[in-house]
Amino acid sequence: MGAYTNLNSKNLVGVGEPLRIDGATVTGNLFAILQKPALIGRIFTEHDDTPGAPGTVVLSYSLWQNEFNGDAGVLGKTIFLDGEPHAVIGVMPAEFHFPDREIQFWTTFRFDGDAYKERDNNYIIGIGRLKPGVSVEQTRTEMSLIAARLRQQYPKENENVDANVAPLRDELTSQSRLLLLTLCGAALCMLVITCANLANLLLVRSLARQKELSIRISLGANRRYIMRQLLAESLILGIIGGSAAVGLAFAALPLLSRLVPNALPIAQVPPLDVRMLLFALGLTAVTVISFGIAPAFRASRSAGSQRTSRGGSHRRCWTSSRTVRTGDC
Repeated sequence: MGAYTNLNSKNLVGVGEPLRIDGATVTGNLFAILQKPALIGRIFTEHDDTPGAPGTVVLSYSLWQNEFNGDAGVLGKTIFLDGEPHAVIGVMPAEFHFPDREIQFWTTFRFDGDAYKERDNNYIIGIGRLKPGVSVEQTRTEMSLIAARLRQQYPKENENVDANVAPLRDELTSQSRLLLLTLCGAALCMLVITCANLANLLLVRSLARQKELSIRISLGANRRYIMRQLLAESLILGIIGGSAAVGLAFAALPLLSRLVPNALPIAQVPPLDVRMLLFALGLTAVTVISFGIAPAFRASRSAGSQRTSRGGSHRRCWTSSRTVRTGDC
């Protein structure tokens, strides 16, 4: 188990102009718990988090690039955070953002003995890694028992204090879940509206071809063949539209990344991987088939009905003419 807090904004002095940057204070074993090594240099150890240890700092990739020009010689250099010297011991990779994307540096707590006697400091967030085979429910039960014992031992300070265990992914995304669901709902509504408009256009286009389809059916064309042709036309339209949408998605990723909440510790530009492309391909196929088969079926059925109607009218004319004037028809 380890702990962290992101309430740690400090003034950076000693590198160009003074800056006010946001950082996080962590325990010495936190990076080891997250199993994330440094890009260059090293991560914290428990020796960096002992009382009286010299100040050390790990830089984010963006701070390293923007303020230190990506110079590997920054390792061992001393910078001042709120006037306190810290030696730079490492730089984290570009995709590492913890606990959010605003964090520019990490330092250690270095608590002394008196800090552990204060039981009303609730600003620290605990984080741990489960042993293999241990579930979240088991851990939650164990932490509840520990919290109950602490309430008995410290009834005044821990009267309304409890402990809960949640997966890190759920904890970090809980504040953004509603926003993500809203965006997904809006995208689904746009898809339904677009599909409805496309189906209407396909239907109008098919109805405009009634004369052509009627002539082809009258000449002996198979209705199933006509259905396949209309569906093929819809598939071609869907492939063109899907390809354009994928290209637009690639082009819009840098712009859409600005909508990602800063509370999510993810990379600036989310990748569009093979799974997303397969999902887009499947969604395009389902949309084209679902909204293309109905206009095709209606068009071919209407054309067949017109052929039957014209054929019936011809026979009635022949019968009537035969009754009045034999041999005229």
